[in-house]
Amino acid sequence: MVTQLEELTLADNSLHLIDPLTFYDLNKLKRLNLQNCGLKSLTAHAFQGLTNLISFLLKRNQIMKITSGAFSNLTALKVLELDDNLINTFPEGLNKLTHLQEL
Repeated sequence: MVTQLEELTLADNSLHLIDPLTFYDLNKLKRLNLQNCGLKSLTAHAFQGLTNLISFLLKRNQIMKITSGAFSNLTALKVLELDDNLINTFPEGLNKLTHLQEL
């Protein structure tokens, strides 16, 4: 079953946008790889439900904007990779990622 997934790799696809609640039912997911997908922004609630996510790879996208609250649900997150994007300001709420070890 999809709801039991622990790792999901969608790297190198043309996603451009993640709709709110896309991953809502994947609460067992621990690793999500969205590298090189052409993402331009990350919106609030796009990652709702990913409370067990510990590794989130977002390298090599075109992310310019991260909406406040985009990562607020990711309370177990330890690794967040945002290298090679176009981000000029970090969103509010990163300080709530208390388990974050690598940024």
